[in-house]
Amino acid sequence: MDIIFEFILELVLELIGEGIYEASKSSRLPKPLRLILTAMILLFFAAFIGMFFLIAFIMFRNDAVILGIIMALLGLYVLFCSVRKFRRAYSSKK
Repeated sequence: MDIIFEFILELVLELIGEGIYEASKSSRLPKPLRLILTAMILLFFAAFIGMFFLIAFIMFRNDAVILGIIMALLGLYVLFCSVRKFRRAYSSKK
């Protein structure tokens, strides 16, 4: 039963995420609403990337330096990929 609930929750959240992403790029919506949706996307990615750095910080405090470095590098990689994807999606070139 948990697998079904997890699948339905993942499907609903994916639909909401895709809807927000597509709506933030749509020229038919008012500009303030598009900016709010874009800010929501940025906040989600900032929280996701921040979790990597938080885990890395906790690892450094617990003397697990190697794991802390791995998590920090993983966070930097996700940050780099997110910035690149964001620039591609929202660049002014059409």
